[in-house]
Amino acid sequence: MNIYLNLRKKSTGTSVLRVSIVANSSTALSISFNGRKSSTEVANFKDDSCIRQNGILEFYRELEFKLGTNNFKIEENKITLHASKTG
Repeated sequence: MNIYLNLRKKSTGTSVLRVSIVANSSTALSISFNGRKSSTEVANFKDDSCIRQNGILEFYRELEFKLGTNNFKIEENKITLHASKTG
């Protein structure tokens, strides 16, 4: 999944991307920013019993990814969410 941001000027400080995810324990998530890997992979979701449907156990998490000003450029910026199986 891609998220596109168009900026007219450089941002200052640190920006935070918050992602809400519903996944199972064999899922991992990472992001890349403008084609460069920007985060470590987030995995090992723990059982929080928030969603149980048809015997399938899933987990809800809100993840935060911090993006420094060096990541942004004027004009179009692309954030890509990478989901993968871990097991």
